[in-house]
Amino acid sequence: MKKRVKTVKEYDEICSEKAEGYVFLPEKDMDCLVEYVQTLGKTLKKDEKAPATIQYKYSYEKKCSIPVVKIQKYVGELELKSGLRLQILPKIYFGGSEDRTKQIYLEMLKSTYRLTEKAMNQISLGMGDMELFEAYSRMYLDEAQMLVKRGLRSAYEEKTDNLRCFRGKLQVSGHIRRNIAHKERFYVTYEEFTKNRPENRLIKTTLKKLQKVTTDGKNKQDARELLLFFDGIQESVDYRQDFAQIRIDRNSREYEKIMKWTEVILQGNSFLNFSDGIKSRSILFAMDEVFENYVACQIKKYFRENWEVSSQDKNYYLFEKPRDFQLRPDIVMKKGEGNRTVILDTKWKSLPDMKNEGWSAFNKKARNDIYQMVTYASRYEAEEIWLLYPKAKYSYQYEGIRDRFETKIYGHTLVIHLFFIDLENMEESMKRLSQGLEDKMAGEVKKYE
Repeated sequence: MKKRVKTVKEYDEICSEKAEGYVFLPEKDMDCLVEYVQTLGKTLKKDEKAPATIQYKYSYEKKCSIPVVKIQKYVGELELKSGLRLQILPKIYFGGSEDRTKQIYLEMLKSTYRLTEKAMNQISLGMGDMELFEAYSRMYLDEAQMLVKRGLRSAYEEKTDNLRCFRGKLQVSGHIRRNIAHKERFYVTYEEFTKNRPENRLIKTTLKKLQKVTTDGKNKQDARELLLFFDGIQESVDYRQDFAQIRIDRNSREYEKIMKWTEVILQGNSFLNFSDGIKSRSILFAMDEVFENYVACQIKKYFRENWEVSSQDKNYYLFEKPRDFQLRPDIVMKKGEGNRTVILDTKWKSLPDMKNEGWSAFNKKARNDIYQMVTYASRYEAEEIWLLYPKAKYSYQYEGIRDRFETKIYGHTLVIHLFFIDLENMEESMKRLSQGLEDKMAGEVKKYE
């Protein structure tokens, strides 16, 4: 039986009433969506942002207030227990079609090294079919199979027990308390070489979770078969503690990749929400982080020969004493000649229509972006900042006209550029960005006075 699919976009508003400006869902599906959002909201930590929020609007047809679910900045897939699969696409459409938008979106995921080529082949780009959840499950299972073939690693684990033979170190007080009538026993602490190490406990827990939530027959079977290799290994009862104990070294390097995925599935993070609450399944990506990671990856690849490129740089704080408010620009580029530093920051926004909305609309939309860039420039001693936006409907109104800001600051001229990344032609965008950077190459960069 073919699954029901509904395509929506980030920031769409969904309700059970056919009204202008809202996406319609039948009441049964809407009830499941509301239940999912409410349940997920209860599990989020205080500093986590919800992928969807619930508001209410008055329905004149039903003569009562009805819930409205607003999708936030997340993109991906959400399957409700009613059987409906919500496909959430980026708010910016490319090529004027859903299929072209899907292609670009999946290419962005693939290029951030979160999706392998094999996993990409699991995802159909046909009409309304994008089984991201099962593709990610498949990718994790493939990693686990390769790990099992290489052999699960063992490690020394400290244990305390009351044994019939002496080994390790005698726990005197405990021994006296327990064995006053059992002279044949020894209460000792000792080390045992076992596969019950934190990495294996976490992987077993993840396999159990995937076995429960996957609906793909092969995925379910492979998870069940892989669990046989983890017989005798305990499940993790404290994820945070087990993750904190992991130390990747030359003896456990083969665990490095799968542990990143294990953390994503078990704990989730701002980049990915992988939940299985109330018989619903979701795999949701924060779209601003997808864009940021994709652009950073492309810039590193294109500029690596002539520039030193780092992403999410953590070298500076807003204040030195005390060292508070760490600055984390998306991309920092440095070039040895003249000790040149360029800051680039990605913004997943479509700028307003200048012709109809005017300059004040841009000020409102980009004001905080500009202020943030001036802060980066002051601490990094950078003469130029590049704000990178996705190329969208009204981007052409800014290019060459309103894409450059200059000001005197700390004894030098600071230039802030607006640059629009054409996600349909990344190679051309990188060439244009390179040309823009090279235009600034003449002369030596002035230091702050």
